[in-house]
Amino acid sequence: MSTLLIEFTDEKNKSFISDLLAKYDFIKIIDSNESPKSKNSSSILLELSGLWNNYEIDIDILREKSWGRNNYFD
Repeated sequence: MSTLLIEFTDEKNKSFISDLLAKYDFIKIIDSNESPKSKNSSSILLELSGLWNNYEIDIDILREKSWGRNNYFD
């Protein structure tokens, strides 16, 4: 089975296409009012924005832990 996701801009077009596709017995319509989440960089950034909220951490600690060395740019 394969899936095709269609996002409609208005209710009139959604109704028309849904009625049209419902006439075919090999198509199952799953109505969902949730908009699909796109995983672009701005949405990922917003999801992670509070991740380090109550941690005592700075850029030097992150560099040391991630690269296993000291900051050579000081």
